[in-house]
Amino acid sequence: MKETKIMIVEDDLDQAVGLSVRLRANGYKVLFASDGTTAFTQACQLLPDLIILDIGLPAGDGFKVIEWLAGMVKTAVIPVIVLSGRDPSVTRGRVLMMGAKAFFQKPIDNDIMLNTIREVLNTNTAVNNYVPTVPTTPDTHSTSSEVCSMSSRLARWRKELQENPGDTELMTDIAQVVASSSDPEVRNADEAMQMLRRAMSLMGAPTAKILDTLGIIYAGKGQFPQALLAARKACGMASASGQTAQAFDIQRRIKLYENNQVPTD
Repeated sequence: MKETKIMIVEDDLDQAVGLSVRLRANGYKVLFASDGTTAFTQACQLLPDLIILDIGLPAGDGFKVIEWLAGMVKTAVIPVIVLSGRDPSVTRGRVLMMGAKAFFQKPIDNDIMLNTIREVLNTNTAVNNYVPTVPTTPDTHSTSSEVCSMSSRLARWRKELQENPGDTELMTDIAQVVASSSDPEVRNADEAMQMLRRAMSLMGAPTAKILDTLGIIYAGKGQFPQALLAARKACGMASASGQTAQAFDIQRRIKLYENNQVPTD
């Protein structure tokens, strides 16, 4: 019988050990990583069945780890449960939007956590249809038990941006989603461009992700030479900064642009 492997990505040793004890007591094999880069490298090599991910990590935070995992075919299918001490009103919607299966606010209820782990491991339901069963408990307010539709999650992200108008990373995330979505109710090149302009005006220079998103917008308009130029610059920047997963994902889009094809989510 195949042993179920769960990777804990946590830089707080006490938290990691405590969670490990609970998981091992329930028959799971536990893997560890204490920073973002190590987590991604080990995930590629060991292919855990599930990852429990903290957000505040050195060498690539939890948001980056989710992006890196999604950028590789063999790791994109690994389900992620986020466990964080950060403000859930800011973090929950963002990680669910990025593809996490569930979000837990520290400190957690052990029974709820284990129940959700079992459901995530056993379900083959798509992320947008997944709703973990949460036992009735006074602490359920600290657990996100709903993964909403793309449109409603985007609305939540936009609300978060109103509350944090200087969050350039969030602007870029929204831009990339609305630029690349195959859902006509979500796809909005004009909004994507506005978000990118806002982000660049605050940052002073484009990032690899901004250039990548710009390429997606150009491709959506049929302007493939411009899309290729933006994507190649983005790929070079990502590679130079060691963002291997992002560079790999951009290379995939470059091949589409070379064949006059538009990428979709």
